[in-house]
Amino acid sequence: MKKLTLVSLLLVLCILFSACGAVATDSITESATNEQKFYSAYGSENGVYYAATADDAGSLQMESTEYAPAEGQEEKLVYTSNVTLEAEDFDAASQTLHSTINSLGGIIVSENAYNLSNVGFRSLEMTVRIPQENYETFLSGLSSSYNVASIRNSVENFTEQYYDNESRLKSYRVQEERLFAMLEKAETVEDMLDIEERLCNVQYQIESLTNTKNTIDNDVRYATFYLNLDEVTKYTTPTPKTFGDRLGETVSESGEMFAEFLEGLLFAIIFMAPYLVIIAVITVIVIVCVKRSKKKKARAAEVNKDEK
Repeated sequence: MKKLTLVSLLLVLCILFSACGAVATDSITESATNEQKFYSAYGSENGVYYAATADDAGSLQMESTEYAPAEGQEEKLVYTSNVTLEAEDFDAASQTLHSTINSLGGIIVSENAYNLSNVGFRSLEMTVRIPQENYETFLSGLSSSYNVASIRNSVENFTEQYYDNESRLKSYRVQEERLFAMLEKAETVEDMLDIEERLCNVQYQIESLTNTKNTIDNDVRYATFYLNLDEVTKYTTPTPKTFGDRLGETVSESGEMFAEFLEGLLFAIIFMAPYLVIIAVITVIVIVCVKRSKKKKARAAEVNKDEK
């Protein structure tokens, strides 16, 4: 009787251990399945990042996490300026401008010069990148070294986009590590191909986000200046505000315009002088011929009258 009871207890214990093993195996399988579902469900929408987690019942629940820039993080500002400069001594101004750009560690992206044959007024167009820490120095130097005819500055704030991009990049890198781990544990060719496809997509996103991050970093590091240097005989002056200023400016401009008109007229006369001389000679010849013709006709009329 005692032996029968002992055998029964051993059978019960074996059954219990088998059941626990089956439960443990199911749990491991379910965990692996949930892990795969986690990566297929992980994503973002409108800057909110979603992760799939399993609840007590084994079903997947979507939890959202917002990645916002922490306080004290550096702002990502991009500075751009459009400046028109005027100079009476074009050669000296151009040389000084190049020297200033080099001394501040600037980069000349493009440069175009016009009317270098000294026919008319010369001009220079430049696109320049200046380190952001030297932005104010370069800008104030332009005002002190040249006559600034016009200036337009703008600032773009990429802070939100930059840190949102950075958060997405970190998330995709975590996905990449997990997918590599899953790839090593894959047992079938079908699982390997599926994981590799998702890994390829994640790596593409990482490369795209990295390029965007590097572009913003480079734009923040350098301020962009679009410069126009014009050769002039007189600097552009600000528009007068008071009536007296406007009246004086009008009288001054009127006198200058009249002087320019006389100057232009003088050059036109000098230019036309050879043609005017020829016209004058022809006119004199015509007048002389006409007078002689009239005299001949008058004499002929008198002779005819005497004969009659």
